[in-house]
Amino acid sequence: CNAMISGNDTKGTNDIHSTATGAAPPTGTNKPLIGGPPLSPIALMDIPDDRPRVSELIEFHELLIKGQVEESLPLLDADTIRKIRNAVNDHEGMSLLIRAFEEHPTLLHKIRTTGIIKGSLRKVEAPLPTTPKLHRPSLATQPSQIESTINTPSDVPIVRKGTQSPEYITMKEMLADLVDLLAGNAPVIPQLNNHLFSSDLIPKAVHVTVGATGLSPYDRANKIFSSVLATIECHSNPNSVFSSLIISLQKVGLKNMASKLMEKLSEYKH
Repeated sequence: CNAMISGNDTKGTNDIHSTATGAAPPTGTNKPLIGGPPLSPIALMDIPDDRPRVSELIEFHELLIKGQVEESLPLLDADTIRKIRNAVNDHEGMSLLIRAFEEHPTLLHKIRTTGIIKGSLRKVEAPLPTTPKLHRPSLATQPSQIESTINTPSDVPIVRKGTQSPEYITMKEMLADLVDLLAGNAPVIPQLNNHLFSSDLIPKAVHVTVGATGLSPYDRANKIFSSVLATIECHSNPNSVFSSLIISLQKVGLKNMASKLMEKLSEYKH
């Protein structure tokens, strides 16, 4: 995205919204991600059961990369698995996995019935779908009341509503807290900077600037998350960007930060 924060920009977090405009980058899929299974009979009434959640996508992606998906389980064809494993970065691999779920409506059902993903280990009595049911959410649909049972990281549904994506709203509201948290974990800033750059979440100018030793931890953290916010706002698939951010945070050991983001995101999905 041409309008992301440049390397010479030293503005604070309050200035990022005005800089995050421009055409969407061509990477990723243009299709919205699809969200997942309810955890209670109450949630079942409001949440579709044919959409994977962020946590399911991340866990299944890791299993594929590590080669821990049993060959006896015909979940994905060998060519698709090979493409995901050979992806140049996690962002591309996640996009390929999302596309696989969209192209194979029975895949999610098979994963849940086999219990290969811990978060989906439960009995599924519903029959396999015979026809694709990829529902696009209506913009006129009113968000349902948030249930107390669905405010956990494993329960983040992936649904896009309104003109501003839930991912953008989440990042914008959490920006100041994220900057403070990362600034307090200065030793991992270089690692996160490299992960985000390799996943195309921040531009080269920001990557180089953050790598400079002259900036304070706060300024470096501010540039990183402000740039990610800009990417989410102008990207054609903000869900994919958000998922890649979660993976990057987990890889550098910032699991609590990743959990806070997913918890906050869940508030804007219903």
